[in-house]
Amino acid sequence: MIKSKFITLLRTLEKQELQGFGKHLKQLHPNDEAPLAVFEYVQKVISKEGADKKLVIGYAYQKIFKKDIEDSKANRLNMLNALSDLHIWLKQFLLLEKIKSDSFEGRTFWMSILKERGLMPEYSRKAALLQREVEEMPKSSIPDYMKGMVANHYFYYHLTQDKEKEDIVTLMDCARDLDLFYTVSRLKIACEVANRRQLMVQSFEIEPLPAIVELSKNHLPSDNPLLALYLRVYELISSQNGALYPEIESLLKANIAIIDPEEVHAILGYLHNYLAYSLRRGDNAYLAMTHSLNKFTIEHNIISKSGGISVNQFANIVSVSCAVGEIAWANSFIVNSQVSLPNDLRKDAIGLGKAIVHFEKKEFDEVLMDLRETTYHDLFFNIRVRSLVLRSYYELFGKKTSVVLDYCVAFEAFLKRQRTPRREAVEASRNFIGIVKKMAIGKASKESILDLIQHTSPLYHKDWLLEKALIYQ
Repeated sequence: MIKSKFITLLRTLEKQELQGFGKHLKQLHPNDEAPLAVFEYVQKVISKEGADKKLVIGYAYQKIFKKDIEDSKANRLNMLNALSDLHIWLKQFLLLEKIKSDSFEGRTFWMSILKERGLMPEYSRKAALLQREVEEMPKSSIPDYMKGMVANHYFYYHLTQDKEKEDIVTLMDCARDLDLFYTVSRLKIACEVANRRQLMVQSFEIEPLPAIVELSKNHLPSDNPLLALYLRVYELISSQNGALYPEIESLLKANIAIIDPEEVHAILGYLHNYLAYSLRRGDNAYLAMTHSLNKFTIEHNIISKSGGISVNQFANIVSVSCAVGEIAWANSFIVNSQVSLPNDLRKDAIGLGKAIVHFEKKEFDEVLMDLRETTYHDLFFNIRVRSLVLRSYYELFGKKTSVVLDYCVAFEAFLKRQRTPRREAVEASRNFIGIVKKMAIGKASKESILDLIQHTSPLYHKDWLLEKALIYQ
């Protein structure tokens, strides 16, 4: 019952919507006693503490109908039928509310009815009004560009009924909005493809988009910042031309208030991945840019708006802030961002964050204490934790014991067991372990170690490796 479609959908409703749905049920389904009783119960318990336990089907049935659900096979079937009916009625209610509102979807649906009924004068007035409003509306998201295309389609439709009244300007407007929607949508897909290429070791060619890029440049006035951003992001990722990054950051900051939060989140994701890719390549010039972007993300509350922060995002932000020397900011971030972390991973994430700070302060015993009870989760969390432990062991023991070498072997064995594609993060980790092993064994020359560090890519913790190599004997 907890995972039923009805409960899942109902949990997305605001308090006012929940009350409205209750009234809707009583008005349209007053004689459906079983579904109404189920709804009344669910409405009372769904937002209270311990709701999941109270929404177990057997428990709920007992509370609602004062019978054991196992007394008869029909009991469970009746309960499931009631939930199915409620789900259908809730969908109908939400669709009706959407149509009743002055939403874009409601208005276009009404225009479709006017067209089907042959009421063309009213249809024409509604289409012209919608077209003007959409034309004046800022384009903050890709759906906004789609609205321009759809509004022009409806507006142009009635012109085709009377060829003598055709307006070439209107036709050109329709063609322009079609081009804009296609261009920005195609560029976003291109950004996603290029972004995924960065995340994998396997190399594949990015489809060239010369026509789209040229089309984009024809539509880059100040009222198309989203299109301009996706164009620049695509050029940045596909060409790996870091000189474009400052322009993108400036453009994003200038338009943060008028671009839809979902689009901002997507663009920030592409920029973060680009910077992370550059750092894995050993270019630490990108550390300051990464920290600046992280601070921008936090200051504008973009993480909370996007539904919280992952453990890896959290650890990345702490690591970068420590790397640029802003340890106080890192400590403040660890405290203030706890509520944005997933409940089940919060303890481990905070332990990892504290360990990163302790490592930066050269408190290596504290690092091991912070991580001793950490439960390893996904691949990237594992890599981060194990890398911290390995570096702490090296700092504490160096070549004096077998501790470092034993841990290197265990770390390598873990990476070999991964069935995921050979991501660049895995390669960067393997290269890192290999160099640590050479230093721990102590047979290679300092010059060969330094040369290996400089010419190995991808490679994690390059600065730390160089620091250790310079004092290596």
